[in-house]
Amino acid sequence: MSAANSDSIHGINVNTDANYIATQFAIIPQSMHNNGNQYMGISYVDVNGKSYSLTVNATGSFTSNNITAPSSTSKMGAIITYQDNAGTNALNTDIVLKLSADGGSNYATATMTAMPDFASGIKMAKVNDLSVTAGTSLKYKLEFANQSGSKEARIRGVSLQY
Repeated sequence: MSAANSDSIHGINVNTDANYIATQFAIIPQSMHNNGNQYMGISYVDVNGKSYSLTVNATGSFTSNNITAPSSTSKMGAIITYQDNAGTNALNTDIVLKLSADGGSNYATATMTAMPDFASGIKMAKVNDLSVTAGTSLKYKLEFANQSGSKEARIRGVSLQY
């Protein structure tokens, strides 16, 4: 801009919240002079934008389909294979296994114990003889906690014992 121009910018709002995008701003040149002529510039610009919020879901769960057992069972076991895709997941805290023999009406929380690695980078855990409400409709539920960019569990397989 030259000294002969009296341009100015007004109305720019800066919000320091990382989850905010400006919804509008205005550029208002007061006037421009060139060889005695006056030109108007942009008087107002409206920018579509919005506030947003990025939320990392640190919890979640997965429930299996029903598996029909040939006879009623009141004790179940399981072996899971999993991968620490990021960070180190704690069994029974970050990865929780629940078993049911009555179609998921009642779940019993398993206390899993670590086993030797199944393969390079693939861990294994087991639970034996967990008492469950008797039934023939078997199900498992895996619950996850503390999952984020620095910790991520990937379940590679589940095997039920009954």
